[in-house]
Amino acid sequence: MRAHPFPLLAITPFERPDLSLARAFDRHGAAVAVDLGRNCSRHAQVLEALGPLCARSPARTIGIRLADQVEIAPARAPAGVGFVVLGEAQRVKFWREHVPVIVQVTCEAEARAAITAGAAGLIAKGEETGGRVGQGSAFILLQRILAIPETRDIPVWCQGGMGLHTAAAASDARIPGLQADEAARLRDHLAELGESKAAGL
Repeated sequence: MRAHPFPLLAITPFERPDLSLARAFDRHGAAVAVDLGRNCSRHAQVLEALGPLCARSPARTIGIRLADQVEIAPARAPAGVGFVVLGEAQRVKFWREHVPVIVQVTCEAEARAAITAGAAGLIAKGEETGGRVGQGSAFILLQRILAIPETRDIPVWCQGGMGLHTAAAASDARIPGLQADEAARLRDHLAELGESKAAGL
């Protein structure tokens, strides 16, 4: 049976250690991984600032995310860090003795490798998320990963949606009580209004 220690798992975006956003997620009861970013000169400062936030989270819902090729020794993590999110399965062995490890995966092969390495959970990272991605949307990838028998015993989250430079390929204009063509006209009108407002018209 798949167990979810927390139903919502947020990651601070754009590989930035946004502590104010992490605090907001924590206040609302969501688990959050603070991305330490790629600026190694700031890692010590970020880890120190994370300490009090972790201490206020007895459920251990504050974690850290390490971008690919960012190396941090597990001993440097604050005492209350509840988990680590990694972008590759190769580093699971260095962390799994210290905290639960959640691995972002972009295909079934990566999911299997992460499970074999001892990952405590997986994040199905769709192609629409940006960064290192595979060749499938998050929705399709999630279904493929959930079909792997070994994932029945670990939590799997889905990471996908809109990014800075992405847009929906299609939209559903069904509105209960309206005919489809009228709903589509309303959707298009609202989209035009939004574009006009964004353009300052």
